[in-house]
Amino acid sequence: MSNNKRELSFWDMWNLSFGFFGVQIAYALQSANISRIFATLGADPHQLSFFWILPPLMGMIVQPLIGKYSFRFAP
Repeated sequence: MSNNKRELSFWDMWNLSFGFFGVQIAYALQSANISRIFATLGADPHQLSFFWILPPLMGMIVQPLIGKYSFRFAP
């Protein structure tokens, strides 16, 4: 396995950072409005904490499994 990494130019880093900035803005907008959306869909306001804890818990279970199985397909 070779360890050849190319140098990123300023504009490459700018584009990469700007993309991540956009993702963070979208996540912040979603987080700001998701409780209202769930409440509109009929969720009990006292049970909204379950809607907030389930995605991170699922991520803790699913992401390691995806990582484990994705190594099988790496070149």
